[in-house]
Amino acid sequence: MPIANCFCKRDEISKEKSEKIVSDWAEIAGVDEKEITVNFIHNYSQFGQSSVVLANLYLPSLWSEETIKRIQLGLMEILSKYLEIDKNEIFIMTSIINSGHVVENGNVVDW
Repeated sequence: MPIANCFCKRDEISKEKSEKIVSDWAEIAGVDEKEITVNFIHNYSQFGQSSVVLANLYLPSLWSEETIKRIQLGLMEILSKYLEIDKNEIFIMTSIINSGHVVENGNVVDW
């Protein structure tokens, strides 16, 4: 259930690049592509400290710290590669979601 909401100062991202981002990130996370969500938000205003990509990453609490770090760094690598930007232009904040704090298909999800 990795979800990344990426605020991006770049133009729209092609469907081909988006599919590669999802595919590569799913492989790094060790989950099926159908379990990954990546949202790109364009045309927004950002003031103060600025990044080309600001990502809010949501991960379930069932993963170890080592796995979480691998998924975070993997997302950074993939965004850098496919968006053709330096890693220092990407800021990722991770929130850990506890069991029972997700509702999907009308049901509370527990893990």
